[in-house]
Amino acid sequence: MILFTISLSNTFFVLNSGVLYYLGDSTPTSLEMDIINDWKKLPVILLIYDGPYEYKGIVEDILKRRGYLLGYGKEFVVKIRVHRNVFVYQMIYGDIENDNFLSPAPLEKANKILEKAISEILPKFELPKKLFTVYYDPESGKFMKKIEGTEKILEEGDTPSPVMLRVLSKKYYRVKIGNTEEKLKEGFHVISGKLVYVGKNLKLENLLNFFPNVERVFPRKNDLIFYQKGFLIFPDGNVLKVEKPIDVVGDVIILPTGILQEGKLREVEETILWVENDIILTSQGELKDLNMTWSFKVSSVPREWCFRGNFFYVLDMCGFLRKYDLKRRKLIWEKKIEGAWGLDVSDESVMVGVKGGILVLNNQNGNAIKKIDGEDFSYWENVGFLIYKDETINGEYVGEGYFLRYEGVPVFIRKDGSVVVFGDRKYELQRVKEVIGFSWGIEVVTEEGTWLIGRK
Repeated sequence: MILFTISLSNTFFVLNSGVLYYLGDSTPTSLEMDIINDWKKLPVILLIYDGPYEYKGIVEDILKRRGYLLGYGKEFVVKIRVHRNVFVYQMIYGDIENDNFLSPAPLEKANKILEKAISEILPKFELPKKLFTVYYDPESGKFMKKIEGTEKILEEGDTPSPVMLRVLSKKYYRVKIGNTEEKLKEGFHVISGKLVYVGKNLKLENLLNFFPNVERVFPRKNDLIFYQKGFLIFPDGNVLKVEKPIDVVGDVIILPTGILQEGKLREVEETILWVENDIILTSQGELKDLNMTWSFKVSSVPREWCFRGNFFYVLDMCGFLRKYDLKRRKLIWEKKIEGAWGLDVSDESVMVGVKGGILVLNNQNGNAIKKIDGEDFSYWENVGFLIYKDETINGEYVGEGYFLRYEGVPVFIRKDGSVVVFGDRKYELQRVKEVIGFSWGIEVVTEEGTWLIGRK
C-alpha cells in the first residue's frame, strides 16, 4: 500500500515499507507515478548489520547497486569482524547462510569479496532508468525536485535510490579572517595550516598561535622574535643576519655552533642540540650553562632525551639509559638496553622503544615493569601513554606514520605530510614542512606559516 503524507509545509511524500519513493511540493504526476511504480517493483530488505561502522556503507552500496531497497522487508543479516589486516563475514538470508570463518580475507580486498559473497545469495535486479533528485535549500527551507537518469548517477560514482537528496549549495563563499576577506570556492581548503571545508560564509578569528609567512618564531617574556630568509627580525624593527638559531632566551641567541650575546659569539666545539632553563645539551652528551661556567658529561652521543622537573633522562647511541638529578648533577640510575631506539617519560614510568615493542620501567629505580606490544609510542598528559600499532593510536585510525617525542608534546608524522600534534589540545595540520621542539612546546612550519603549540 502506498501512503501519501502531506506535511505542514505542503511537502508531499510517497512512502512504503520504510522506503521514500517521492518527495515534492505537489502530488505526483502520471509520469512521476510511472517512475514510482518502477522502483516499487524492486525487492525491499531489512538489513541487520553487526560489525565495524566503516563497512556498513560498503554493504549498503552493494545491495542498492544490485537492485535492493533498504527498508522493512525480509531480513538480511550481515556480520563482519576485523583482526589486524584481515576480516571475516557471515551472511544469512532466510535459510541461506554464507561465511568465510575458516579463511579470513585481506581487508584491502573487502569491497570485492563482500560483493562476491552477496552475489552468491541475492540475485541482481535491473535498476529503473529514472529517479528523483531533490535539492534542499537551507536558506528558504524548500525542496526542488528534478527527474534524472539512473545511469548519470552511477557515472558520478553515487549509489542510486528512488529519491536522491542533495543540499543546494553556492559555488563561492565569503571567508573572513580577522580584517581580511576573500571569496573561496566550495570545497576543502587549507587555511592557516588547518584543513577546513568551505560550505558556508565563514568568519574566523585571528589565530593567536599562527604566524603566516615566517620560518621560525621565538617567544620571549613580553614579545616575539621572527626568523625569515636568513634574518632575525626584532620587535623594534632591527634585523640580524644569522644562521637559523636553536632558540632565543632573553637577549641570548643560541646557534647550533655557539652562543651569541651582545654581538659576541662564544663558539662551542660540539653542536648544540637543545636548550632548557638556561642549560644546553650538546651532541657529545654534555650539559652546560649558557655562561659556559660549568659542564657535566651525561652520555655519549644522545639519541633521545627528556627534561622533566629537576630530572634529566637521556638515551644514547650505545643503548645506555640514564636518569640524573639536575640540582645535584648526580646520576640516579643507569640501564643498558639492547636495541633501544626511543624514550619518553611520565611521573611514574619511563618508556623505551626496543625490538618487538615498548619497555616500561619504574621511574624511581629503572627496573622493568612490563613490555607493551606496539610499533611506536609517546606520552601525553591528557591521556597517558599513546601506543601506535597497525596504523592506529590507542585503537583510533591515523594511517601510516611515526612519532616525534618532544617532552610531553607528541607529534605524529603521517606519510601524506600532515601531522597530529598532542599539545595544549589536539591539532591536525596539513602541508607540513618541518617540526621543531623547544622547552616550552613545539613549532610546526607549514607552507603558509608557523604554528606555536605549547604543552597542556
